[in-house]
Amino acid sequence: MTSVKKKTCVLFLVQSFLFLMFCPTQAVPFQNQPDGFHGIQWGTPASDIPGLQPVRRTGSDVFCVMKNENLEFGSARLKIIVYIFSQNRFYAASLGFEGEKNFEKIRSLLFYQHGKRANEAHDGYEYEWIGKDVILSLKYNPRENFGYVDYIYRPMMIKQKHEKALK
Repeated sequence: MTSVKKKTCVLFLVQSFLFLMFCPTQAVPFQNQPDGFHGIQWGTPASDIPGLQPVRRTGSDVFCVMKNENLEFGSARLKIIVYIFSQNRFYAASLGFEGEKNFEKIRSLLFYQHGKRANEAHDGYEYEWIGKDVILSLKYNPRENFGYVDYIYRPMMIKQKHEKALK
């Protein structure tokens, strides 16, 4: 992936992530809420994760990519995985992908892992699993031929919103 394409992809994921983070949500239990992503537990300090490279900062959030990252997600091929930290603690991951075939593979994998009881919108191209501890979102735009999956650890997101409100 070229540097310009990678920066565009990161910017799109950052904007999508920030939109999701500040949308009000209700908790609906879903099966197998993850306790982290790719073996990294929620709340892990960035300094404890080898190979991270910061690519963007927005407020107290630091967006990082991993050197030599395996860009497979089940049988789908990803374009990028962004790890998001607030106050040096891991609390979200955003995965970017291209193509409807990858969208279908990812949707099938998430249905298998977390159940079909997801909030669905926009003609079957947007799904959300909102649990007590984790918000999981899958979105695909067929016109842009691009989509993303967001994993957000709610306790840290709520703490961050609370701290911003007090400022």
